[in-house]
Amino acid sequence: MNISDPLQTDSFEIESAFIHPHEGQKEKVAIDSGAIKQFEYSEGLMQKYVTVTLQIEDSTSSLFESIFGMEEIEIVVFDKFSDKRLEFTRESANGSLFIYEVHSKDVSDTVKTFVLELCREDALNNAVTRIGKKYTSISAQELVKDVIEKE
Repeated sequence: MNISDPLQTDSFEIESAFIHPHEGQKEKVAIDSGAIKQFEYSEGLMQKYVTVTLQIEDSTSSLFESIFGMEEIEIVVFDKFSDKRLEFTRESANGSLFIYEVHSKDVSDTVKTFVLELCREDALNNAVTRIGKKYTSISAQELVKDVIEKE
């Protein structure tokens, strides 16, 4: 197994997974750990933010039909490959994750398979915050100073 490959079911253990539905429903809903077939965690110096990809097989249809995007996900995963625990909850330093894309939907007679792309809340905030100002004849040092002072 390559370190950059997504973790398959024998390489990780879901300790807990919950979805917080939209405003209309107040209680979080448990996601069956057996339904999560693939887990991929990604971060790095060249990336803008942390991402998590989950492949889910839903045999109950309740999860599949309640996901529209932007739902909050809390998940705790033990990575057997690196012997590390990854915690994305409201109480953890990482914070919880949010669904920003649902794709690869496949529906068969008994199972609905789909992929959830997740990111932290700071990535969503950054996506909607635009910085636009034209600078001419200014040094990089002055540019950084100007931006930081106005933050």
